[in-house]
Amino acid sequence: MSRLTSFLLLAFVCLTFTSGSYAKQNYKVISHLIDSFLEFDDNTETYNGFVVDLIDELNKKLHFTYEIVLPPDNKYGSYNPSTKKWNGMMGYLLDGQGDMIIADLTDTIKRREVADVTTPFLSTGLGIMYHQVTRQALPFSNLDELADQTEVNYGTVNHGSTYEFIKRGKNETFVKMANYFEQHPEFLVNSVLEGVEKVMTSNGKFAFIGEGVAYYVLKKQRYPELILVGETFFPRHFGIVFPKGSKNKAKFESALTELREAGVLDELAKKWSLN
Repeated sequence: MSRLTSFLLLAFVCLTFTSGSYAKQNYKVISHLIDSFLEFDDNTETYNGFVVDLIDELNKKLHFTYEIVLPPDNKYGSYNPSTKKWNGMMGYLLDGQGDMIIADLTDTIKRREVADVTTPFLSTGLGIMYHQVTRQALPFSNLDELADQTEVNYGTVNHGSTYEFIKRGKNETFVKMANYFEQHPEFLVNSVLEGVEKVMTSNGKFAFIGEGVAYYVLKKQRYPELILVGETFFPRHFGIVFPKGSKNKAKFESALTELREAGVLDELAKKWSLN
């Protein structure tokens, strides 16, 4: 084979590789609609929010294409012992409907039993959200006092991570609250937004327990009179969730670390009022 022929063959192989045989990996990213994290613009028919910005930053390092998929029930993901099935985003992931979850999905022991989770891209804590309608002193100032009083009802997302966290708790306050939820299922809601809406329409008679990040978002975007009673407690973390044993976790973990060290994650959280 002549030198010219060899050169032309090599050039052809390189051209074929770069123009057709190599394609960017396409990922199905599972998420759900919630203020600031992921929103849908009806005018442009596009998604925006923290999740989209985070994916775009990861894409700068990993070079992939993606599509966002939403579970029909819009739930986070809880396990049903009777059916042995997960619902929500976790169910979608485990059923093979997507490659990863990027959302405000709390990293829990139960979820780690069936999935792999990166280090956090965002951390928060639980908080008590309330609407004070009088100038009188608050009827409670912390979780213990909330559980002890009877003037204000309280609830959380039914079978969500906060509900399961309280239900598994062994201290006196958690036992009281778990019993209260059993006796008053009417105060358990289907979503964070539903819970906060209940707070704002109950004339000071309902408090919602949920992740503090929801407070910051909803106070700014919807309910300026919403208050957070005391400080947040019991740290919660959001990481990217992959199917157990996924080969993709390591490279996304590495990219997240770079974004964290460069301050990009903090900038995105600030941009979308998540802290």
